[in-house]
Amino acid sequence: MTWDGQQDLLRYGGAVALVIAALTYFLSQRSRKTKGREDDAPG
Repeated sequence: MTWDGQQDLLRYGGAVALVIAALTYFLSQRSRKTKGREDDAPG
């Protein structure tokens, strides 16, 4: 058995990294909105 699919592995790794980056961005934006609402609350 030989391994010659190095290029395919790189594409999968890049796709996973992109998904992780998108989720991180989305969740950080969501937590900022939540914090903003808590800061604006009276009291």
